[in-house]
Amino acid sequence: MRILLVVHETHSPFSVFPFGIAYLAAVLEKHGHAVAVFDQSVTHASDRELFERIKQDETLDCVGIGFQAAYFRVAQGACGAIRDACRQRGIAFVLGGSAPSASPEYLLSKVDADYVMAGECEESILAFARMIDGDLDPADVPGLYRRDNGAIVRNPRAEPPQDLDSLPLPLY
Repeated sequence: MRILLVVHETHSPFSVFPFGIAYLAAVLEKHGHAVAVFDQSVTHASDRELFERIKQDETLDCVGIGFQAAYFRVAQGACGAIRDACRQRGIAFVLGGSAPSASPEYLLSKVDADYVMAGECEESILAFARMIDGDLDPADVPGLYRRDNGAIVRNPRAEPPQDLDSLPLPLY
């Protein structure tokens, strides 16, 4: 799988790359998946530039974005650009992070994403990648929220990693 992870604009003078994205990128790359990052908080690229980046990259299988509840309004523009570009390209759009994990059904509907990955996802992101590749049924992806015939279906969340030393170092 080839995934683009998006760090949304924060309008902060301080840029701190999110640990969650760094860990997910490391886990995905360790297992042979290609990861790219579009970091609006550093580049201050517009939502239109994000839309064009997704639309022009014909190799992408999925685009993901995470955010905290306090940044929902700020992240909403990026989410709209991602959603529109992903729909044009026919690729998956997934939400993650603390806000979608706390309110997955609400944000799945509000943002109109394809999926929400809720909870600690260092393990379940690999199952999600297998699902995107067509090798796993969505019902077997821990922590996945999705629509099925108009209803939101949720899978039980994965247990958090017990041995943090088993995780690869965050990929910065």
